[in-house]
Amino acid sequence: MEDPQGRLDESFRYGSLVVHPLVFRSPLGLCRNIVEYQVRQTPRGADVAVVCQGRPDLWALADQIAVKLVTAGLNGAEVSVHAVDRLARQETGKLKRFVPIRGVVSLAA
Repeated sequence: MEDPQGRLDESFRYGSLVVHPLVFRSPLGLCRNIVEYQVRQTPRGADVAVVCQGRPDLWALADQIAVKLVTAGLNGAEVSVHAVDRLARQETGKLKRFVPIRGVVSLAA
């Protein structure tokens, strides 16, 4: 039996670099004030929408995720985290937690 690696469609690709969803899930899951979240890939990192109870430090959370992305190999990672009242769901009612950019992401500046 193999270790679970997460669904392939949840991984983000930045050029040849593949970033596993745990890079995002770990800091988001450890923040007790976050009820649910959605991570949208951007060309240089991610934009994260969170539904919160209380007042988490969203700047610190963005920094934690950026550090994890840099550690994974995405130099100069840019991450934004913002609070929303609710997250849009698919027609099935499911929340798509990880939304990759369609097509190839180039890291050329």
